[in-house]
Amino acid sequence: QCPQMTIDSIDIVQSACAGDRRRAEREAVAELLRRNGLGPLTHDDQGAPHLDGMFISVSHSREKAVIAFSSDSPLGVDTEPVSPRISRIIERVLTERERQMPLDPHVRWMVKEAVFKAAAIDDLTIAEITVCPDGMAEARGRNFIWRLAAPDIVIAFPDRCH
Repeated sequence: QCPQMTIDSIDIVQSACAGDRRRAEREAVAELLRRNGLGPLTHDDQGAPHLDGMFISVSHSREKAVIAFSSDSPLGVDTEPVSPRISRIIERVLTERERQMPLDPHVRWMVKEAVFKAAAIDDLTIAEITVCPDGMAEARGRNFIWRLAAPDIVIAFPDRCH
């Protein structure tokens, strides 16, 4: 069963100065928080975002910022533009089981990133996450459900049924 959650995204307007990229990303996330009536984020020692009374996940690429939040369940969100770089990276972190399953490398990478955030296991690595094309994933014996929220956005959350 899916927890109640909200996913919102905004395009990042890039300025001419490349050094302003991080500022543009922060401003985009701040705008998403504002328009959803959410307070400011704090971050833990590992850099994970926190919001009083809510589970929250944040992702951004050069083009887009995304937040996902829920009062019901931990969750993770990831956004990535399609890039040949993803195909090269994903090959290094596929489990043997994953090599037997067809799934777009771009989607698989986003799922691994989203599950990594949802799992919140301190020493977990991306290579330890197994992604199945049926909308399920596993990390150290814990099951997760993943869904495409858009072609370039994946949400993941713990599977409370198994």
